[in-house]
Amino acid sequence: MIPTLLGLLFFGLGFTVFLTGTRQDMFAYVLGMALFNGSASLVLTALGNTSVQPAIVAIGLMALRCLAPDRRSPRLFAASVSAHGWLLLFVAYSFVGAYTLPFLFEGAVNVVALRPTGSPTGLETHALHFSPQNVTTSVYLLATLLAALCAWVVAAEVGAAMRIARLASQVALAHAAIGWLAMAAQGTALAAVTGWLRNGIYMQLDQSFGAYSRITGVSPEPSLYVSFGFAWFVFAAELWLRDLDRRWSGPAALAMFVTLLASTSTTAYVGLAGYGVVVLARIAYFAGAVPARKALALIGCALALMALGLALAAGSEPFVDWAARMLRLTTTGKLQTTSGVARLFWARQGWDMFLASAGLGIGVGSFRSSSIVTAILGSSGVIGAAAFLFHFARVFRPFEAATWRATGEPMIDVAKAASWTALVMMIPAAVSAPSPDPGLLWGLIAGSALGLRRAAALVMPEPGAAARRRANTSISAQSGAAQGRRADYGFFR
Repeated sequence: MIPTLLGLLFFGLGFTVFLTGTRQDMFAYVLGMALFNGSASLVLTALGNTSVQPAIVAIGLMALRCLAPDRRSPRLFAASVSAHGWLLLFVAYSFVGAYTLPFLFEGAVNVVALRPTGSPTGLETHALHFSPQNVTTSVYLLATLLAALCAWVVAAEVGAAMRIARLASQVALAHAAIGWLAMAAQGTALAAVTGWLRNGIYMQLDQSFGAYSRITGVSPEPSLYVSFGFAWFVFAAELWLRDLDRRWSGPAALAMFVTLLASTSTTAYVGLAGYGVVVLARIAYFAGAVPARKALALIGCALALMALGLALAAGSEPFVDWAARMLRLTTTGKLQTTSGVARLFWARQGWDMFLASAGLGIGVGSFRSSSIVTAILGSSGVIGAAAFLFHFARVFRPFEAATWRATGEPMIDVAKAASWTALVMMIPAAVSAPSPDPGLLWGLIAGSALGLRRAAALVMPEPGAAARRRANTSISAQSGAAQGRRADYGFFR
């Protein structure tokens, strides 16, 4: 195991927050580290030079912080484990399966390795066998579980709702800014800074579409950049739709939306189209789900984009040709490309592995997919898929009225914004995720949704929206009494 210079700097920052900050500060630190998903804090030489991202190290510090500050924290952590029972089953089965199922089905099937082998087509297969990817994927699943558990503890704290809402907007703005700055720095001396930050041992791809450089930020490739950004776009948009912290959430959603449009990424366009359908369905079938003024604002933005497109089309024929070719290659024409053919093959082999293993799965990390749905089926089988689905239903709760309409209670509305984000961010994952791990970011957001819901359930305010808002501002006394614990004032404070 070799630490990197960047990793030491990030760890020093995190250790300072650990000693002097609150659990909410540690949560903010983890989100900041998640921005650097093309970086490596550690390199595991024993596992084929596997990179450990800064966010994984940050989650370890956050877990210690959730347990360290006061003697009642273990009870909160135990309650968090209880709330994540189905996710715990999914991760436990997947973890055990990673070290048993590849041996059970060794040599029985041929698969494409999770880690790229350098094949020009991406279709090169080999006989199934245990590999370092089984280890790394199982560890990443543990990190996702730990992220969800810690996020639950943080979200159940005093004043967490609006802090999480503000952080969502800030991360979205920071991610958009990093993407544009990195693109502007290409070909200049500042590109060395971007290269230093992208020190992970991944396939670091700087792609372009003609003379246009695709937005990558400090991520390994455009699809990972937009997958991360799409999650925060949805979170900020859901906050804005509920009139929560709108001075931050509105600009953050707009900035990330423009960035995703400019990304020329199929993942971004699939995600935006899917989310657009979701919002339209809510407007059409659930009265009051989206306030009238918000619906009018969305319609106005759509008309403005159409007008801008028509103006550009009328003023520049070369631009029309370029845009049409770009859209064709990133949407309908994608299936005919080498990448598109490979992705279809990867997604299908998950279903093939599910059938070949009689529903047991062949172990996480055993093969590469391009859909989290088939990745979970092929890796974790019926047990893992069912456990994940039940946990997903617990996070989203589709039959609650508050899921579809704003309540005026910040804790509940931020929780529902987080639950919608956990749902919608699965849309791009369904067409691009290489492994069954929903990701550390998903764990943080889903855990926050459950923790905020628990905090809201413990507060019993007077009827009325105004009273509910007053209750949220005085949550310190009420929540402290209800939960039988002290607020977190920092490790040394």
